[in-house]
Amino acid sequence: MLHCTDSQNPILTTNATATVSEFQSVTLTCHHNADKVKWWRGSKSILLIAFGTPCTLSDPRPDYMNCNCLKPNYTCVIPSLSMSMDKVVWKCSDFINSYSNEVILNITGKVY
Repeated sequence: MLHCTDSQNPILTTNATATVSEFQSVTLTCHHNADKVKWWRGSKSILLIAFGTPCTLSDPRPDYMNCNCLKPNYTCVIPSLSMSMDKVVWKCSDFINSYSNEVILNITGKVY
């Protein structure tokens, strides 16, 4: 189990291996004690999650991610990876832009 304090940068983890297949499901978890975290796809902030009961997600929400929060774990599931996500840099940050490590998904396409 990861332990985070407010002074640390967020930590981003995934259940993905080095290479994942197109259409596979992947879970990304941002570990941080902040009350809000941002999700980043490349250099673009795509989602803000605020802790609460229930947690609050910004609009518009990416239609390719299902997210929830259980502080200090902010989790997003991508139920079906697409080739457009290949080599994309994912990261999370707290509200003052203290960034996590980066996760890059290497996606292999189906051979038809």
